[in-house]
Amino acid sequence: MLPDRPPCHDSLVVSPGGRAYDGSANPRAPGRPRKANDIRDLVIRIAKENLGWGYTKIRDALQGLHVEIGRTTVATILAEEGIAPAPERTRKRSWKHFLTSHWNTLYACDFFAVETLGVFGCVRVTVLFVIELRTRAVHIAGLRIDPDGAWMKQIARHLLDPTDRFRVTPRTSFTIATRSSRRRGQHFWNPKVCTACPSRTVPIAIRVELSHDRCRRDRLGKRAITGHGVGASMVPLTIQFLVSMVAYAINDRMSKRVEYLQEEVRVLREALANATGTTRIRFTPEQRRRLATKGKVLTPEEREESCQIVRPATILAWFRQLTARTYDGSAHRRSAGRPRKAKDIRDLVVRIAHENLGWGCTKIRDALRGLHVDIGRTTLATILAEAGLEPAPERRRKRTWRHFLTSHWTTLYACDFFAVETLGVVGCVRVMVFFVIELRTRAVQFAGLRVDPDAAWMQQVARHLLDPTDGFLRNATHLIHDRDPLFTAAWSTLLESGGVHCVPTPASSPNCNPHAERFVKSVRTECLDHFVIFGEQHLRHLLREFAVHYNTERHHQGLGGRIIRPRVPPNNDNGSSGAIHRVSRLGGQLNFYRRAAA
Repeated sequence: MLPDRPPCHDSLVVSPGGRAYDGSANPRAPGRPRKANDIRDLVIRIAKENLGWGYTKIRDALQGLHVEIGRTTVATILAEEGIAPAPERTRKRSWKHFLTSHWNTLYACDFFAVETLGVFGCVRVTVLFVIELRTRAVHIAGLRIDPDGAWMKQIARHLLDPTDRFRVTPRTSFTIATRSSRRRGQHFWNPKVCTACPSRTVPIAIRVELSHDRCRRDRLGKRAITGHGVGASMVPLTIQFLVSMVAYAINDRMSKRVEYLQEEVRVLREALANATGTTRIRFTPEQRRRLATKGKVLTPEEREESCQIVRPATILAWFRQLTARTYDGSAHRRSAGRPRKAKDIRDLVVRIAHENLGWGCTKIRDALRGLHVDIGRTTLATILAEAGLEPAPERRRKRTWRHFLTSHWTTLYACDFFAVETLGVVGCVRVMVFFVIELRTRAVQFAGLRVDPDAAWMQQVARHLLDPTDGFLRNATHLIHDRDPLFTAAWSTLLESGGVHCVPTPASSPNCNPHAERFVKSVRTECLDHFVIFGEQHLRHLLREFAVHYNTERHHQGLGGRIIRPRVPPNNDNGSSGAIHRVSRLGGQLNFYRRAAA
């Protein structure tokens, strides 16, 4: 076995006079320099505090803090720290993140048993208590020898009493009940009173098991690399004989399959001859290319044995033709006639025709002459025909939905409903939320919410939206909505009196109102899906906080990472040297980062 080659710095002999010019001690790593440690720590901090934020949203938040960084750099920093992308981090939401999100309004309850001495002996009394996790305040809700469902409902009414000091507020997100308390009270536990959360010991046990498996897998991989536990001697003759027998059996089975396929090809040729009266098959250029590519790699003997539908010489001829096409320059030869217009001129003609549906060939020619582009009407008609564009009258009659949005973009609004399930006293209650969005700025206003909206309520909402002082639709000219029965004729007439023209979308066409549909997904995934909503008051609080965050703090990717209505900084704010602070809403579910004034 040859000895290992010594390192390069040990094999060099450098004279004492040349050490002053040796620059190997400070070599520069190839590529861009790494970001500063404070910027890397800030990226990691934002990613850990906002599990649903992707690379683009983190980049927009940092650019709002005057930190220039790209999406690729953000992805590299998170990958080096072992932080998964946003979808993976959201699915791996830990118990710690749940407690942090609901810490201000989080309570817990449990039972414990007390042995008391009675007249007839020991009596076990079950005690129910509630603790507020933020302040550690404890309230003994009740005690009973044999608790049941009716007693639990009575305890819940006392806890929800609005005059009691230890009251579970409507903004409370969860009431935690351990599995042990559920087992002790299984015969009377009412799921409508308390929502049971998973025990914390389950994910910890899973982590220990996975960590143990990873260590064991690392030990096995190290043993396989170093060679420990693996026989280094020659394989015994018995093993060699068995391997040879298995290889022979596999080879024999493969040869039988090949023989069957060849026989099947012969049968197909005979059937083709009986059906058409000829054995010649007409191949397409694609089929010839595939046969030539597969047949060229075979040896002449293998081609003689395998070729059934064409001769081996034909396979080689097809391959030579395929190779010759690489050097064929006939496609670049100049054709007869007048040369074609340049591609940029053709693209400009098509663009003008798309943007101006009523312009004919003469008007497009005049516009191009104003741009110093000399072109004739016949050439314009040819270019439009090759692009599949019809003459001006036909294009005007086939006006698309996209053209309508582009024409009215500055004063175009949209509205829609979405349903939210809330937890009430008697069970789940579905509340309908009505909102309006301005398409140009993406600004949103929640117009109202109601359990059972009707025509009278819709007209009242329309009056508030058309208020000339602070109405959300005071500058609108068109309002897009679907064909919901709540959008009645009286409601449309009321909007028409305020100068707003109603534009109903086609039936079963949510893609005609995409901005409103996308907002519904945003409010659900970023806010409502993370809470158990207790009543209409709790829902109003969540929507109010999300509306402020959406309009004044959220970076919108559809607007190039900008904020809809950014807050004006102070006049003495230099915007780049202050400390970075986090502005949180709803217990850290909605976050915004800003610099403090210097």
